[in-house]
This record gives sequence, structure tokens and C-alpha cells, in this order.
Amino acid sequence: DFKGAKASGAVTPATLFRGLTPGDNAGPYLSQFFYQQCNFGANNLDQRIKTTAPGID
Repeated sequence: DFKGAKASGAVTPATLFRGLTPGDNAGPYLSQFFYQQCNFGANNLDQRIKTTAPGID
């Protein structure tokens, strides 16, 4: 039995690899591969973007 996110009881491409906490299905899907470092020549690049806390302008 699949324990992940479902839409109307079914696993769909829109819910596959989504989390189970509130708000995980909101917004565009971000591939888990973007959380890994990638190599660019001899450099390792961190693809994650550091942002500010919500509500701080």
C-alpha cells in the first residue's frame, strides 16, 4: 500500500514524490535531484538557493 500523497485516493504524476505535510502539493514540483550537488569541471555546485524567511522584505 502506497503511503505517499494521493489525489482522491489515487497516486498521480502530480502527487508522486510529494510530501505528506500540509502545503506539499501547493506550487510546482521540484525534482529531488536539484537538492544534490553537481559537478562543473573541477567545481562542485550547490543548486539550492538560500532565501529569507517569509514576511521579511
